[in-house]
Amino acid sequence: LACGALPAWRATRRGIAAAVSRIGRGTSADSRSQRALVAGQIAIATLLLCSTALMLRSYYKLTHEDPGFDAAHSVTFHVGAAWEEDRAAVGRMQLALVSALARIPGVTAVGFANFLPASNATIRYQVDLEGAAPSLQGNGRDHLTVGERSITGGYLQALGARMVAGTTCPDLDVMRNTGPKALVNRQFVAEYAGGQNVVGHLLRWTQEGPGGSASEIVGVVDDIREDNLRAAAVPYVYVCITPGYWPDPEYAVRSRGNPRALLGAVRALVHDVAPTRALFGLMTLQDDLDETLGQTRLQTAVIAAFGVAAVGLAVIGLYGLVALAVTTRRREIGIRIALGAEPRRVVWEVVARVAWLLAGGAAVGLLLTLAAQRELRTLVFGVAALDPATLAVAVLVLGIAASIATILPALRAARIDPASAMRDGG
Repeated sequence: LACGALPAWRATRRGIAAAVSRIGRGTSADSRSQRALVAGQIAIATLLLCSTALMLRSYYKLTHEDPGFDAAHSVTFHVGAAWEEDRAAVGRMQLALVSALARIPGVTAVGFANFLPASNATIRYQVDLEGAAPSLQGNGRDHLTVGERSITGGYLQALGARMVAGTTCPDLDVMRNTGPKALVNRQFVAEYAGGQNVVGHLLRWTQEGPGGSASEIVGVVDDIREDNLRAAAVPYVYVCITPGYWPDPEYAVRSRGNPRALLGAVRALVHDVAPTRALFGLMTLQDDLDETLGQTRLQTAVIAAFGVAAVGLAVIGLYGLVALAVTTRRREIGIRIALGAEPRRVVWEVVARVAWLLAGGAAVGLLLTLAAQRELRTLVFGVAALDPATLAVAVLVLGIAASIATILPALRAARIDPASAMRDGG
């Protein structure tokens, strides 16, 4: 509004006839301010386009990041249960659900956990490992900090996780008659055991933990992005739990074929086994994983929308600037062509002037991107905030768009009829 109001106000002043006459002689009173405005548009467009390119590449890397499990053939859901309920009754319901789900044709594994991977549930405990690596003591650590998940037998298989050593948790009904069991991830072994075998060792909780006073490590699982997809794997302990220990867990069911074919069967089965319970969050595990990227997807879409709008405004500004220059210099160009100037030279001169404008605006835009790298670093994943290849692609896209906006009115200048231009006086 401000940029439009200023020339409109100027147009109402006295002496407009003199200004019009100057246009006919090939000059423009506002050419400097117009070029500055377009250069500013190009600078902002460069900043936003670079940000958009970085966000798009970051989002691509996130969606193709290995989460540590295979979500392609699994579904997940939640069955409501209150923590103050009778845990024995809840445990019987959980056993019945797991048993019935395992009998669905095509189902290969069933289990549940307190939280699914990449759910931002960052539960932390302090533990001691029997026979910890000597280097651990040299680091002055009193206890080991670990993430925690409470799981049942079959859960890791239903998740499509990869076992590294040992076995997974015993079956849910067997856990009632065994001592506390646990698994650890590969990062735990690397950081706290010096890469040595930990299967059979005891894990002691420094405070009342989910596995009791001590848990036997029965297996090692490959690293899973438990906290979220953007965070690197950290040491994790997977505690094998008994029925009813966690009343409202996240169930996971794995199928040989398309997991969406399971949704109807799971819904009907839960209604038969627990008709008074609320079933919600029934979806494929891949859909659940995609939902964890909702905020990143929104940020990318918003920045991309501003980037496209900024590029559109810059292209329109360039087109208008070049078209105005051609119009105001129509008589001059006509005379030059009549005197023997080659049309392509006329086109080149117009394009060269815009090229300097584009280069200056893009340079300022890159400086703005450099200034914004701290904010960009918090938004991107797997790509540097000033990745040269990504920034080069963004500038190239802007350059192509600007070239199209410039070349069209420049070609019009090359087709000016000298006789008509001199006869019309501009």
